[in-house]
Amino acid sequence: MTHTLTSIIIPMYNVGDKLDKCLNSIKNQTYNNLEVILFNDGSSDHTRQACENLTKGDVRFKYFEHKNIGPGKTRDKAIRLATGEFIFFLDADDTIEPETIEILLKTQKETKADIVNYSYNYIRKGVREKRQSVFPKNKLIKKEDFKSLLKEDFPNKKELLWFSTINLIKRNLIIDNNIYHTDGLKVGVDSTFNLSCFLNADGIYSINNALYNYYYNENSLTQKPYRENFFENIELQFSSKKNILESHGLNSKPYYKDLARYYLQHSLFYLFQNESQSKNGITIGWLKMIRKSVLFNFCAVHYEYSTYLPLKKKIIVFLFRKKLLIILQNALKFQMK
Repeated sequence: MTHTLTSIIIPMYNVGDKLDKCLNSIKNQTYNNLEVILFNDGSSDHTRQACENLTKGDVRFKYFEHKNIGPGKTRDKAIRLATGEFIFFLDADDTIEPETIEILLKTQKETKADIVNYSYNYIRKGVREKRQSVFPKNKLIKKEDFKSLLKEDFPNKKELLWFSTINLIKRNLIIDNNIYHTDGLKVGVDSTFNLSCFLNADGIYSINNALYNYYYNENSLTQKPYRENFFENIELQFSSKKNILESHGLNSKPYYKDLARYYLQHSLFYLFQNESQSKNGITIGWLKMIRKSVLFNFCAVHYEYSTYLPLKKKIIVFLFRKKLLIILQNALKFQMK
């Protein structure tokens, strides 16, 4: 077994009461040549003390802190501080299986992949459900293969760019290609970072093993009942993804169609859900505002229905694209009762 140093990066914000489970899962790894970068992102609780108590005497753990800048930019700082050949992201309220790092490094050694992708367990109220990564399994996905994958339509395609925490990534891939998380983005920070990594990787290899344990957190940013400036965040994510695609010469209809599908079939419904929790709910004025945006004008032009989109969602997308906003408003009221 290789003795390659692997850097585990953990951004932390007010996780003093949850950290023991996460850090113990690292201590229990069957592979020991680890560097664990604990980055405190401006916590106001006892996160620092918890780190000191839980890592005392273990030189593999390195503690840093700064004022709150968000998980994406915290990861960027940690990547530049890391000295390992590989980067592994872990959220402070999640855990990994005991053989996670060993299995991933063994797979990387056998396949020479720049990125090893894997599946995860979704845990809510004690119930564990395996969630399969949507990447094709047990084959080396080269650059042109990934570009082709972006154009394909398949079940759960929306998840292709989700979760940086289910990828072991060569650090040099990130450094040499100057890959950073998008400035100012607070929701969906993983997707633009992952897109850049995947497009620059010479090889991606995905395995079936569920090696990461994701614990549903009702207090996380993605679970809040109403998020201020959510639409602006979605717009920023869209423009960043579009710029990344175009920087790789992927500015033809198939790639634009895929982008339009994501935002009309997925993000739009999150916007509806979020706005329904606002003080005034979903108003005609708000619907007009988002429909005439650069984002959704682009989507209306380039969109084609996915084979896998349910009929109810097709109707909602149709009404939105055709600007039948009064009918849409009534349909959404009925749907969200």
